[in-house]
Amino acid sequence: MRFWDSSALFPLFVEERTSIHIRELVALDDEVVVWTLTLIELLSGIWRRDPSVYDVTRRAAAARLVTLADSEWSKVADVRSVVAIAKEVAKSYRLRAGDTLQLSAALVASEGRPARLPFVTLDGDLATAARAEGFPILP
Repeated sequence: MRFWDSSALFPLFVEERTSIHIRELVALDDEVVVWTLTLIELLSGIWRRDPSVYDVTRRAAAARLVTLADSEWSKVADVRSVVAIAKEVAKSYRLRAGDTLQLSAALVASEGRPARLPFVTLDGDLATAARAEGFPILP
């Protein structure tokens, strides 16, 4: 079981230089845990792509994403707990709002034991904050 940030999941749906490595890493995970709004972050990223990427390609990526998110991912959906923790996380780290919520959701998912829940992210600032909270960072 690992907590996956949007930045680490995005290469599963849009081809990037990290896509192969991320596919290998996710294949080894018995449970992908995400923040409940990760789906929206990823969909937004897919549709925000360069207009030279054909709509049919974006539609296919979005459809794959929705299928996986709905059927295979475990979601941290306790919004009240995430928001309560996010108030403190926002004071401690200089993160964007989405990253603050991602880290807060991971803290909820870890049930007070972040050292036992690997945190998968490709975002350097988020990785630094998650490491400071005690999460092992992947990749």
